[in-house]
Amino acid sequence: MDNLEPHDDLWIAVIDTERRYSVWPQDKRIPLGWEPAGFA
Repeated sequence: MDNLEPHDDLWIAVIDTERRYSVWPQDKRIPLGWEPAGFA
C-alpha cells in the first residue's frame, strides 16, 4: 500500500453508553448505542 496516495475519508468521534470513545466514518450510519462526541 502506498501511503502517499491522497484520500478524502472523513471521520467523527463517537461515544457509547459506557463512555468509550471511537472514530467512525462520517458517511456511515452510527450504530445503536453510540452517538457523536465531537470531531476527529
